[in-house]
Amino acid sequence: GVLSGTAGVRLLYRLARALAGQRAAIGAALFLATAPLHVRDSHYVKHDVPATLAVVIAYLAMTRVWPCARAGGPRLRETLVAGAACGVAFSTHYYCVFLAVPLAMVIVQGWRARGAAACLRQLVSAGAASLVVFFALSPYLLVEPLTAWRDITANRQIVIDRAVTAGAFAPAVRYLEMLWFDAVGQPVALLGLAGMLWMLAAAPARALLLLAFPVPFLLFIANTAPASRYLNPVLPFLALFAAWAIVGLSRRVAGGRPAVLWVLVAVATAPGAWASVKSDLFLRQDDTRTLAERYIETHLPAGATILTQPYS
Repeated sequence: GVLSGTAGVRLLYRLARALAGQRAAIGAALFLATAPLHVRDSHYVKHDVPATLAVVIAYLAMTRVWPCARAGGPRLRETLVAGAACGVAFSTHYYCVFLAVPLAMVIVQGWRARGAAACLRQLVSAGAASLVVFFALSPYLLVEPLTAWRDITANRQIVIDRAVTAGAFAPAVRYLEMLWFDAVGQPVALLGLAGMLWMLAAAPARALLLLAFPVPFLLFIANTAPASRYLNPVLPFLALFAAWAIVGLSRRVAGGRPAVLWVLVAVATAPGAWASVKSDLFLRQDDTRTLAERYIETHLPAGATILTQPYS
C-alpha cells in the first residue's frame, strides 16, 4: 500500500506533465501526496490504492496512443501496451473495467486518420491484449468459473443490492459528501470542480479523456454501499483538474509569476496536509485489540473463558 501510494504520486506527476504541463504536474502531485483519503488508505492492506496506481499507469500508457507526440502517430506496440496496462488494472480490481472507455477513446482519436479499418484492428488488438493479461493475472476465473460466479454474486449482494434498497443512486449523496469533506481537502475539491469545467471549455478533448474513466466509475459506485476507500481512483483526476485550475488562476491574477502560483498551491494544500498528519497521529495510537487484550489481562482471572461471536 505504501509503495503503491508513493509511486502513484510520482506517476501522476508524469501523467499531468504530459497533459497539462510542468507546473500543473507539480501541483497535482502535491495535491495527491497530501490527500487525506489517499494518505490514510496507503497504510492499509487493501487493493484500492494499488488499483489507483494501476489506473494512473494505464492512463500513462494511453497517452502514448493519444495525444501522441510522434509525427507519424502511434504504433501497434503502443496500442498493445495500453491494452495490457488496462488488463493489469482490470485484474487488480473489477471496478477498473471502466478504463475500457478511455482506452477505446484514445485508440479512435489516435488512429482515425488512418481510416475506420485501422481503428477497428487496433481496438481488437487492444481488447485481446487486455484479455490475455487479465486472465494471466486472474487465472482461476477460467479454472473455476462456477466458484467465481458464486463469489461475484455474493459480493454483488453485499456491495450493491443492500445499497439500492432505497432506489438507484441512493448512496450518491454520501459519496459526494465524502469527496467534499474527507478526500482531498475542500480547497482542492473546489479547485478540481472549477478545473474540470475550465478544461471542458478550454481543452474539451483532453478534459473528456480525463473524465472518461471517473464519470462512469462514479456512476457505478453511486449504487454501492458507501465506503470512502472506493473513491481513491478518482483522486488523481481531481488533483490534476485542481492543478490545472490553480495554474490558470495564477496566470490570470499575477501573469503566471511562480511565487504567486506556489503560494496558492501551498494554501490549497494546507487543509489536506493537516488532515493527513492528524490521520497519521491517530494511526499511531494503540489499536483497540491491544486495549482489549490489556483489559482482559488486567481484569479477568486466570483460566477464565471468553465467549466469541464470529463476525462474517
